[in-house]
Amino acid sequence: MEIVRPEHNWFHNHLVKQPIQNFPYRPSNFIVRRDVDNGILLYNSVTGCLLFFESEDEINSNLSVLIEYWFYLPSNSFNECDWVDFLRNKRINYVSKQGINSYVIMTTLDCNARCFYCYEKGVPHITMNSKIATSICDFIKRHSTDTIKLTWFGGEPLINSSVIDLICQRLTEYGGSFFSTIITNGLLLTSETIGIAIKKWNLKRVQITLDGTEKIYLRTKSYIDSNGNEFQIVLDNIDCLLRSEIAVTIRLNQDKHNTDDLLTLVDILHSRFGYSRHLKIYNHLLFNFDGEYTQEQIDDFYKLGNKLNALGYESNHNLPYGMIIHQCMADSDQSLVITPSGQIGKCEHFTDDKMVGSIFSDELDLSTINMWKEKYDTTEECYSCPLYPTCIRLKKCPNQKIRCTDFYRKNRLDSINMAMENYYKKWKSKDKSIT
Repeated sequence: MEIVRPEHNWFHNHLVKQPIQNFPYRPSNFIVRRDVDNGILLYNSVTGCLLFFESEDEINSNLSVLIEYWFYLPSNSFNECDWVDFLRNKRINYVSKQGINSYVIMTTLDCNARCFYCYEKGVPHITMNSKIATSICDFIKRHSTDTIKLTWFGGEPLINSSVIDLICQRLTEYGGSFFSTIITNGLLLTSETIGIAIKKWNLKRVQITLDGTEKIYLRTKSYIDSNGNEFQIVLDNIDCLLRSEIAVTIRLNQDKHNTDDLLTLVDILHSRFGYSRHLKIYNHLLFNFDGEYTQEQIDDFYKLGNKLNALGYESNHNLPYGMIIHQCMADSDQSLVITPSGQIGKCEHFTDDKMVGSIFSDELDLSTINMWKEKYDTTEECYSCPLYPTCIRLKKCPNQKIRCTDFYRKNRLDSINMAMENYYKKWKSKDKSIT
């Protein structure tokens, strides 16, 4: 037996080894098993621990270790979901003392594109001014002490890059420690802007959405004052980011009509960029407001995902480091969204509704904050689902339903299995980049 990855530090410090007692034990329901060429991987989705065994016999001969590290649990009268909920609340109380460390800052609600699927359609195109930007810095100074993550969002955030400059300059003058990520269509990420972003914004990661090959892309984006070269410009900008060793995530928005075109796009991207440890590409099904996804859509999703995996672009998926304590920024006490007008929210998809405060006040609406945290009840399927420790379903989220779908579970489990094997391969080769 070998420990490929130990448990998360929090569990190492707060969860004692399980004492071995004189009653029967069983494998935890929250264990994922992955057979690899030369053995077996066991992943504990509660603690994040990943173990390697050469055979079933080796597993059976190490039952005492598996019990101590919570891979095996008492056979009777042990409610695993209640146990996870208890640990989750304990961790939430622990991290809540650390203050706010993540801000999504919407520099503008205006955009240089008019994508048909944009959820901000019809929203007033408000742009942040310097007074709001300065007040944001003051708010951050009052509420954050540790290193903070700034995510620049829009609209298209680079339309108003001057406030990014201002905020980063002011935080630097304050002596604050921060780094930036940005979600953008990539058109305005020129080499000059990238240079400024690295030096002044401490830019670490960029997410860019591509909707298809050039013709489909231009039609979907519907850029204002288009010159017809936007697709090539964005690819050039991605190339510049990668050469600057900035992590780039390309999201392929997949609908019921563009799968074949996206398959062609993957070939173009592979020919242009090859494989880079700084590049991740994944496909995302556009939300189906008409109901569940059809089997054809699901098949197309896996068809495209399998191609990305075969080319190595999804191998950068991280193996979850045990149970999550929040689903996203909406139910996290450490994250806030700030709109161009200085209103404070909990989700970037809600820019004029369910706000929780303002940067001009230190008081936040706790009742609304708690509303964002409301979860669906545990269902019967949860008790035997290995995803439960890494799954929180929020009532307010339009992308989540009362019950998980088979598609959701399969997709998540496939991702974890892939991440387990990739992590193991890197560990075996002593790759220092694994985390």
